Amino acid sequence: MNQPYKNQPVSLEAARLSTREIRVFARNPSQPLDEHLLNDTRWIELPYSSFSMQVRYDSLLERLFREKIFLRQAGINQLQHLVPSNCPEDELKNIPYFPHSRLTHAKIVAAIGLVLLGREGYSTVDQLRFAAAAAFHDAATPAGGDTVIRIDRDKFCEEANFAKVMADNQLDRRWRFFGFNLEEAQEWVSGQGRFGQLLDTLDKISYTILDVYFLIKSGHAPKTLLALVEGDTFFGDVWQDLSFKGGQLHFKDNLRLLRFLQIRAIMHDQLYKNPQCRKLELAYSRAIENLCLANAITTDNLLNEDDTWLARQLEPIDHVRMNAKIKHRHFRRQALCDAYRQRLNGRFIFTEYAKAFSTGLDWLVQQQAGPSPLADVLSPYQVDNLTRLSGHREGWHMFFYAQT
Repeated sequence: MNQPYKNQPVSLEAARLSTREIRVFARNPSQPLDEHLLNDTRWIELPYSSFSMQVRYDSLLERLFREKIFLRQAGINQLQHLVPSNCPEDELKNIPYFPHSRLTHAKIVAAIGLVLLGREGYSTVDQLRFAAAAAFHDAATPAGGDTVIRIDRDKFCEEANFAKVMADNQLDRRWRFFGFNLEEAQEWVSGQGRFGQLLDTLDKISYTILDVYFLIKSGHAPKTLLALVEGDTFFGDVWQDLSFKGGQLHFKDNLRLLRFLQIRAIMHDQLYKNPQCRKLELAYSRAIENLCLANAITTDNLLNEDDTWLARQLEPIDHVRMNAKIKHRHFRRQALCDAYRQRLNGRFIFTEYAKAFSTGLDWLVQQQAGPSPLADVLSPYQVDNLTRLSGHREGWHMFFYAQT
């Protein structure tokens, strides 16, 4: 592992640019989110947050945001083939169902990381290097996003392809003037090294908050989620409770962190692991995999093109018919799953085991005696409630064709 650039001076150009990266504005609590700014690379809007941010003209961050492979992320949908758990049949055709992109998510992670590290007293070099890795942490996401990654995680995972895509675009060489190091950035993007935990945490915060906003906006959010968000309309400020002094990450507000983790668990149950979403993903994954096997599309195509290009390669999929054709069963025990499979008479398609969603109870919170795991400061009821929420989808999930 490379040593941190503790004593490396930043170049004069980088120092000049970094002195004016971002303006932060307080937002009127009654003012609605300005959605047209979500894909404007110079404005950063974080839902359920008390602030807006603007990237300063001709700052280094704006230069990063103008790179071709950063702008490609505007063509990669964040949630791809996910739909609400109670999505009406007549809305299933609206794929992708949610409009936000990987670009919206990436610029939020970069901007709040830059503000956080500046507030915590990290050097200009550290701030700029982190912002670069954060802004491009999803740059290697293939067209089709997680649906394609499920085909072959080793081949298509954005973390695994990060260094390749950055080197192919010569960013590792062009960014040396502000201390960027590709090997070290690869560690951070993989959740390792000096800033890996921080990047991973901000990544989770950003996509969760964005996904919650658009699920609620769809009109199909579960009441449990609505109640939690209405209980703290600024729950998106959870990142401002973060401390990263001395490289140790912990939160300062126990209850806001708990609320955020409860929201994440509900999103996992209702959206990320919703079996209806998995049916849609299966249909698209198989269609894309067949194109790959026939050499009609390549790995490089998927890493360099966007969702619009991929949609042109695919035959139209009848979502309503497909949803009715594929059935789903959930089993807590593998023996029951195997027994049911034997009764399907060739109708079996696919089985996968879903682990319990990570509760976050091991995340650290500040106490008088020092940082402690959140589980140690919550009541037994709160711990049990979050554990049950996170484990609802755990078990074996079988998909099979309906009997005709």
